[in-house]
Amino acid sequence: MYLLLIAAGFIVFLILFTKFNLFYSEKITHLLVERKHRDAESILASGCAPSEWKKHILVSIGGDSLAKLFVLKKLQRIVHYFERTRLVDDEKTRESIVSQLTGIHNHWADMSREEIFGGPDRGDG
Repeated sequence: MYLLLIAAGFIVFLILFTKFNLFYSEKITHLLVERKHRDAESILASGCAPSEWKKHILVSIGGDSLAKLFVLKKLQRIVHYFERTRLVDDEKTRESIVSQLTGIHNHWADMSREEIFGGPDRGDG
């Protein structure tokens, strides 16, 4: 009898644990996707890196080369995301977004950290 109760309890635990993991996995995925879209929208609208990126330790104290490497890698990840995602209206939209972001990436490669962030004071407030 006790063995049956232990087995039933274990099954209930597994079910609740699985539901918990699925719920939080969904939330985390949603936040990551939302952040990529928000960052891309900000970059396309301003031509500058999002101010949230300036708070990263590699940007704030890492020096120009580390900061630039961080920003270019982060933008490249967004480009790769938009090359693969189904969360765009159509292929024409995808091509436009990827093309614009790739152009900005190439432009940023020739810029200083301050220029990429739109000046030394942008995003600190």
